[in-house]
Amino acid sequence: MNPGLPRTGNPNVLRFLGAIVFGTTIGLFVAAALEVGLRYHYPEEQESTPWGLLFWGEHWALRVAASSVATIVAGYTTGLVARKHGKILAVISSLPSALFWLALTIGSWNGSFPYLKNALPFHVSIGNKLAASLVVVTMLPLAAWAGGLGEHEGQVRGPSFDSRRYSLLGIKWYHYFWLPLLAYLWLIQASWAVFDGLGWLAKSWKSGIGIISIVPGAFAFMIFGTIYIMSNGATKAYAVLSGIQAIPGAGKRALLVLKYGLGSLALAAILQTGIALLDFGLHKLFH
Repeated sequence: MNPGLPRTGNPNVLRFLGAIVFGTTIGLFVAAALEVGLRYHYPEEQESTPWGLLFWGEHWALRVAASSVATIVAGYTTGLVARKHGKILAVISSLPSALFWLALTIGSWNGSFPYLKNALPFHVSIGNKLAASLVVVTMLPLAAWAGGLGEHEGQVRGPSFDSRRYSLLGIKWYHYFWLPLLAYLWLIQASWAVFDGLGWLAKSWKSGIGIISIVPGAFAFMIFGTIYIMSNGATKAYAVLSGIQAIPGAGKRALLVLKYGLGSLALAAILQTGIALLDFGLHKLFH
């Protein structure tokens, strides 16, 4: 708030409302990006099975995991921005999603949505019914837990955030015109890489202990290595944008953000493409 202007309203109320809106938006943003990443990992299933933001074919276990990740990120972000009452505000930010999933769960078990005239019946597999039920049961407790963590971190970093006027989480407001696109690409690429790495770990587990299991284990190690490159780049880009790493000169800061933000994504994409080509070559060689 500008020191020359009179105080209007309660700044805590504005902060709490902003935290709820921001946390809810982030949760939907993360869930949508993870859904796109999974589509890239299972492209052959999109036409043969029902796909969408809610149900991912029969990958119901992954849907529960993705919902948990989105809830934790949303709750943590809400607490981080609010700095007070993080658990309560995180629950409030997740409440619309929880109510929607509750309605979806009731509808999936009943075969149609109740209290809706002319509602068309629909069929949902038992796995997705159980997944939706589990999401409903775990969403609010996860949000409260993550909100408490975010509240503590917000109190620690609060003075640093407040030292940068017209900023959110230390990042100047005008950067949010382009940051969502970069974050969206990062989440899509990271989610695809995580699913691919988990697939290689599953193959390594099925191979048992022996020389054969070394190959899928090595591929999993390489894939998760690219995720480390992306995460390290994102961390360094945030440090530059938020002023944690003081860099004199706007031009130099912009170059570093491009290097850490886009550069790490590009490098990881090149390495992931190389890993995929290596897998293709080995498959052709031995089959």
